[in-house]
Amino acid sequence: EDRNQARPGTEDDEGEDIKVDLGITYRRDLDDTSSLMSTFYLRDEESESYYTSTSSKNSTKEQLGDESTCGLLLQYNFIQNLLDLKNLLTVGIDLEQNDFDYKEYSAPYQVRGTLNKDYEALRHKWGVYAQDEVDIGKRWQLILGLRHDKVDFDFNDYLDNSKSKKKSMSATSPQFGL
Repeated sequence: EDRNQARPGTEDDEGEDIKVDLGITYRRDLDDTSSLMSTFYLRDEESESYYTSTSSKNSTKEQLGDESTCGLLLQYNFIQNLLDLKNLLTVGIDLEQNDFDYKEYSAPYQVRGTLNKDYEALRHKWGVYAQDEVDIGKRWQLILGLRHDKVDFDFNDYLDNSKSKKKSMSATSPQFGL
């Protein structure tokens, strides 16, 4: 009824987020026709907040999250003329690992109580790709590409092991453009 209304306690959720993103990219021209680029990155995010799900501060929950990610991107570019047409071939690999920890406590009136949720999710991802761009005249470009990704999840519920599971997914994605 009133979009300015909030649940009791949300104005004092004492939420805190700490985020850190670091990355470095290195590029090297190998010769006049090829280059190599690599990027390494780290991300870390910690969060803590209180959440009131009903109109009573007695139902407040404390949520703690910690997420860490690291990744590496490697890319090779090769420029050549193919049948008198400029051609750029790009091949690469993406690697990433992610770790997410989550805890939730009952916290009536923002006083930590019983642990209600405690889980960790691990994700390992890798992808390989190739893309070819061919200039057709001055106004057209043909783009062909193919990428394959695989992701492995490992979910661990420390309070209810029956909810823990592992899952793998993969997909191949073609690309075509003119």
